[in-house]
This record gives sequence, structure tokens and C-alpha cells, in this order.
Amino acid sequence: MFSFGRVIVEVFTLQKPFASIGNDAVIVTAVLKGELPIRTTDAISRGLDDYMWETVRGCAHRHASRRLTAQGVIFRLCAPPHLQTERRRRSGIFSRSGIFRES
Repeated sequence: MFSFGRVIVEVFTLQKPFASIGNDAVIVTAVLKGELPIRTTDAISRGLDDYMWETVRGCAHRHASRRLTAQGVIFRLCAPPHLQTERRRRSGIFSRSGIFRES
């Protein structure tokens, strides 16, 4: 799921994640710290809005056990955002619904 989050970034930014960083060691350090690639205003205008950015963040959690599941990503991409909000209210942080893996 981690890689899928990076693919989302690449699709909307039209660049590799961390494209502004030329040093691979610096990129690795940033990833290990849990940093996300930059979300540009161009990417936002292409659809990388807050809802999609939350999906990227869910895929990129530092701890694999807390990342979105494939089922969770499919739900987020297929369900309208207003249903997400309602479901979030009913089920807490999605842990019981299978969208995030349980620790």
C-alpha cells in the first residue's frame, strides 16, 4: 500500500515523489522519518485535494500495520466523500471496518 500512495502522488504531480530532492540518501532519510512528498498547488488543481491526500497519508504510514488496506483504498476511491464522513463518525478511525489494519 505504501507504493500505491506514492503512485497517487506521481499521477497528480506528474513527477516522481521527492523529485525536488536530488540525493537518494536524503530521500531515504525523509521516507524513514515518515515525511511525505510535497503536494504542489498544481497537483491540488489536478485533483490531489485533501480527501486524496488523506488517502496518500493512509498508505504511507510509517508503521505498515497502520496503513490503509487494499479494501480501505478501494472504499475511499469508490465511495463519495460524504459517505466517508458518515462512516468515520459511526466507526471511529475505521479500525473496526477493516479499512485500516488493526495493530
